[in-house]
Amino acid sequence: MVDHSDAEESAQFRALSSMLFQHRPASRPDAVFAARTAVYEEILQFFPESFKQPKDSLIDLVRL
Repeated sequence: MVDHSDAEESAQFRALSSMLFQHRPASRPDAVFAARTAVYEEILQFFPESFKQPKDSLIDLVRL
């Protein structure tokens, strides 16, 4: 939810909305991936840690 009575939060919402819905022809796939990942990370801030994937890398858990 967006608190539109908070000027900063409302401005961030409008900026995010305009970024998501603007037409960009032939975007590079890596740029699109980076943008989607950034949005996903922002959304995750609203969920408790128990709902998120672990922050540690699975590679660190494997003993070689």
